[in-house]
Amino acid sequence: MHRSLSSRSTLGFSPCAFCFDNLRSNSDGTLQAENKTDLIALYAASLGSAAVDRYSEYLASLPSSITREERHAALKRAREHNVDPIQVALTVADKVAGIAFKHLQGLRVTAPDPVELYQRRRLDEEELRLVKSVEWLVFEDDTLPKALLLVNSIVRYFLGTSRITVVFISESN
Repeated sequence: MHRSLSSRSTLGFSPCAFCFDNLRSNSDGTLQAENKTDLIALYAASLGSAAVDRYSEYLASLPSSITREERHAALKRAREHNVDPIQVALTVADKVAGIAFKHLQGLRVTAPDPVELYQRRRLDEEELRLVKSVEWLVFEDDTLPKALLLVNSIVRYFLGTSRITVVFISESN
């Protein structure tokens, strides 16, 4: 795939357009499955002003089960390819949290049952995605203020849904 980038540019095709199409078609995990995720950052970097958005879109599509180390490595790859890792982290966190908030249930209007209030249960996939969205913001000092704002929003969401113990539960996920 990487070789075809250079061959297409010699045939008169736009390398940036090819990269864009390549990123879109490989967002299903093909490059990830082939252990070539470093190429995604490289391809995104060639998109110029669209690099942050395209790479962020790819990172936001990753499953919430990826590790903290994998998130950090993805941001390091952005830096290696001259894509601003701070802007990538901010954009990814916004996208991931936005998706999670969109899919989570709305706030309850009635007071919760006191017994139910303290029952512990595992986070569902969207709740876990929401909590893990903060991890994109903890690697750079410049993104820490945004992390604090996002944590505040997340805590308010869980308080509003009477999920007060969610902080303790998320540690076990």
